[in-house]
Amino acid sequence: MELLLVLSLFSFGLAYDKASFYGASYISYPLQEAKGITDISFKFRTHLSDALLLLAAGKTDYCMIRLESGRLKLHINLGAGESELSSPKGIYLNDTQWHHVSIIRREANLTMKMEQAINYQ
Repeated sequence: MELLLVLSLFSFGLAYDKASFYGASYISYPLQEAKGITDISFKFRTHLSDALLLLAAGKTDYCMIRLESGRLKLHINLGAGESELSSPKGIYLNDTQWHHVSIIRREANLTMKMEQAINYQ
């Protein structure tokens, strides 16, 4: 099983930390409470059709990013009910190619961007 994920967490535009790992590895990182602005950016490549890419959870708030049948799914609840975003039908991200994902939240506005990344080593 191979899933390589390179993760950067941003809040208010400042980078905190980066991590890279393979397979069943994971990182546990204490996060500050999300206010009105949250940016999450990462690159990944995999052949797996179903995988948990990111889970950030508090007592009631959470953000979960996963692959489901090769499609990217974002589930987020920051106190105003769950929102869900998905990659377009017919676009599968389990093709062993690098993909760059950005999640941008500004108050109640949520944007998910996906791009195929070239030449990531």
